[in-house]
Amino acid sequence: MSWYILIQGEQRGPFQAEQIRTYVKRGEAGPQDLVWKEGLAEWTPISNIPEFHAGGSPPHPPPGPPHTPAYTTTTPAAHQSAGTPGVAIASFILGLLSLIGGIFTAVPAIICGHIALGRFRNLPGLQGRWMAMTGVIMGYVIMSFGLLGLIVAIALPAFVGARDAARENVCINNLRQIKGATQMYAVEYNKAARDTVTEGDWETILGYLDDPNLMCPLGSEAYPKPETFDSDPICPNASIRPDHALP
Repeated sequence: MSWYILIQGEQRGPFQAEQIRTYVKRGEAGPQDLVWKEGLAEWTPISNIPEFHAGGSPPHPPPGPPHTPAYTTTTPAAHQSAGTPGVAIASFILGLLSLIGGIFTAVPAIICGHIALGRFRNLPGLQGRWMAMTGVIMGYVIMSFGLLGLIVAIALPAFVGARDAARENVCINNLRQIKGATQMYAVEYNKAARDTVTEGDWETILGYLDDPNLMCPLGSEAYPKPETFDSDPICPNASIRPDHALP
């Protein structure tokens, strides 16, 4: 059965019983130092474990009766330091703070949580595992939201740029169709380049188009008629999108 020993607030182990007795013989562990193994309800002084008595007689108890304030106040503190690792508490607190600090506290929460979980695996009897688990889970959740926000922040401008470029290409293609239909009409009806395009001309020109109801993708307004037969058609949204124009 493996034993663990607490010497000056530092938990060591696992050890075999013979190794604990060696500590006692060398004076590296005293009767007031605490030991624990599976099956014990709590950390117990070496003086209360018969199998660690060197030479068949128990070592002398620590100065003063066991119920003195000095002893009773020391034992719970030692038990608490052994029962709840500081990194587990740190992971829990950093996990809560990650709700405000984001990934800046989520990453330390994850690191501290994994360190604490490693100690729980290697040192049976420790308490506060739920703190480490909570810190790790909250850290990963906040980390996931942070990465998702970063991806959206990077992808959104590219998506908007691609959408605007597609709308621009559609609008320019519409303008080219209108320009071509206007020129075809001018040739067919012997119109001069400086002649004004009338409403009647415009209605006939629209009949040359595959879709006489062409509109800019940015809105629902139809394209206005050109002023003359040699002028370029204009996008109805040219005031806000000057790039919607023939090159």
